[in-house]
Amino acid sequence: MTESKRIEYDPDKRTSKPVHPGEILEEEFLGPADISQAELARHIKCDIKTINRIVNMHTAISTEMARKLGAALGPSAEFWLTLQQKYDLYEARQDDDELPSNMLGPRAAG
Repeated sequence: MTESKRIEYDPDKRTSKPVHPGEILEEEFLGPADISQAELARHIKCDIKTINRIVNMHTAISTEMARKLGAALGPSAEFWLTLQQKYDLYEARQDDDELPSNMLGPRAAG
């Protein structure tokens, strides 16, 4: 029988910055398929400014946008939301020094 290891998050060990989902959208989907931002916007019935803001990393992918991208481009809505969540959490952790200390103290691994 193999023994499994518990993986714990260490906020002091910050990983490299995840890629914004807009960059993935442009470089892995639109570019290779030769689909313009305007074509995608028309196809999923949204404003081209929204697509442009996502591609230029000025706007996050919402749940509804993730559903539309999942339906139009193939990967699931979960794929797009996971990319966004990883990016957002990385960005938020850059301000971890401003968080309050743990009121309960160290917790035992359980």
